[in-house]
Amino acid sequence: MRDEKVDLLRFVGLAMVVMAHVGAPTLLFQFRNFDVPLMVLLSGISFGLAWRDEPYMAYVWKRIKRLVFPVWIFLSAYFAFVGVTGLLIHVPDTDVLVSSYLLRSGIGYVWIIRIFLLVALVSPLILHFHRRTPGQGRYFATLGLVYAAYEALVFVLKPPLQGLAGALFEEMFLYLVPFAILFAIGLRFNTLRRSQIALLAGGGLLICAAFGVGLYLVEGRFVPTQAFKYPPLLYYLSYALGVSSLLWLLSGRLLALVKASPFYVAVRFMAQNSIWAYLWHIPLVEAVRVDFYLKYPLVFVLAGVLTYLQVTFLQRLILPQIPSPAMRKNLNLVLTG
Repeated sequence: MRDEKVDLLRFVGLAMVVMAHVGAPTLLFQFRNFDVPLMVLLSGISFGLAWRDEPYMAYVWKRIKRLVFPVWIFLSAYFAFVGVTGLLIHVPDTDVLVSSYLLRSGIGYVWIIRIFLLVALVSPLILHFHRRTPGQGRYFATLGLVYAAYEALVFVLKPPLQGLAGALFEEMFLYLVPFAILFAIGLRFNTLRRSQIALLAGGGLLICAAFGVGLYLVEGRFVPTQAFKYPPLLYYLSYALGVSSLLWLLSGRLLALVKASPFYVAVRFMAQNSIWAYLWHIPLVEAVRVDFYLKYPLVFVLAGVLTYLQVTFLQRLILPQIPSPAMRKNLNLVLTG
């Protein structure tokens, strides 16, 4: 079951993530800094629509095939291409290679997949809490208390943490908690009244504005929310939640406009194949070396074209030749989406 509004906003989130990697000017770079939280929020909305109470390990295995295997396939092809041709980037050393496959820092693009995987691992647990807590007040109060404890922990620990154990704790737990809370909020979006979502939007933007003014008075300059992204803290998250909630409120009108345009099919395709569109944009960011205002549309459109060619080749030429339904299903799961 797909929600067209979710698909539209997933396209927006993908577009903003790509913008972050192509040298956007300062103002645009700040504006688009709701992208990853929006994608996590949308995953909460869509998870609530799609969950079918399957066994946990079967669900986890499916998420690994959907999220991790595409990245490993792409990285293997990408690194092999770089190693043979010497193009695009310097051949990564062993540490960078291993870090990339482990979805850590690596080549710098794969951390977002780690976020989605971590959230996916706890999604059934969050859904259980969602179902067991029908009252909105208790639900959001619990999320607020969990988040307050998280902020206090970050304040005490003062990342970045040192050593392998500290780094892993930061990369796993200190990223999982805030994004899991966003996922939990997304689970509730379809049960909230418009006035309640408007309250989330206004409250988030108001908190962000208060932080921005306070930081300006202290620093004597505007401090972008990006400065509070690693790990995510309230200044960054409040802006992202505010903008994401506002976009959800406007999504019906935006969808009507897009459906009336000739680009709707492309928007749906990119949204439904966002993982591979994201992966394909990585070498394009390195290959296309022009001004931002030309580079951004070129990278984004070419990533969509390459994804379309891949999906079309797979579904029209490869899958019909495979007799095993299970293998067809797995290939479709890994090489599309």
